[in-house]
Amino acid sequence: MHEESYVIISEIISLYIMSQINFALIFCFGLALVYFSMENNTPTTVKIFKGVSVSLPLAALLLISGGLGAFAAWSFAAWNGLELSTAF
Repeated sequence: MHEESYVIISEIISLYIMSQINFALIFCFGLALVYFSMENNTPTTVKIFKGVSVSLPLAALLLISGGLGAFAAWSFAAWNGLELSTAF
């Protein structure tokens, strides 16, 4: 019985440590993103189609492209999860 409680306590501690590591990573990423956007605020032109162009700061363009990439990755993961759940 005592061994089970040690396992539960060690799992709780490892979850706590992982949440602290996740918070530190997210905080550092956000800090780096803010610093990058402060240093790179000049407008950048992106040509989407012939005759269609958008001019935004480089940091905003990187946020938009990162958001689109994250959405695409999430959609792909959700689609794979849906296929796996219907396969059985």
